[in-house]
Amino acid sequence: MNVQTKNFAKQCKTIFLVTLTAFAFLFFNQAKANSNHLPERIISGNVTDSASGQPLTLVSVTIKGKKVATTTNQQGMYSISADDNDVLIFSYVGYKNQSVNVGSETTIDVVMKPAEGTLHDVVVTALGITKQKRSVGYSVSEVKGSTLTEVRTNSFV
Repeated sequence: MNVQTKNFAKQCKTIFLVTLTAFAFLFFNQAKANSNHLPERIISGNVTDSASGQPLTLVSVTIKGKKVATTTNQQGMYSISADDNDVLIFSYVGYKNQSVNVGSETTIDVVMKPAEGTLHDVVVTALGITKQKRSVGYSVSEVKGSTLTEVRTNSFV
């Protein structure tokens, strides 16, 4: 073997050892990172009204600090993937928000309590922008719920 061949073999051996060391370093760091991560599992349950015991539909269920959310179905049931350290936040219009620590639970049932206050006047404009009635600088028409549900008789004359 000449000198050039020996140098080339030495360089290949060095590159191989550096590459092997880099892969080993990445593998062990990934294994360490995965051992610190708590496994997610499916959390499910029912959400009901405190007064009537009836299921609440479309209650928002979110995980605090994450962009993970779901809603309850028509039977008030939900399911969401969460870790042991996560906190579930249940929110619904007209009810108090509730926070529940997941812990080791797999089933979390929640009873929602009505909020203390009442809703105030809200104006919905043509663009869907909501404002308070007194802050609008133009004429506002008010439609009561009874007007919307009133049945009129047909006149064929």
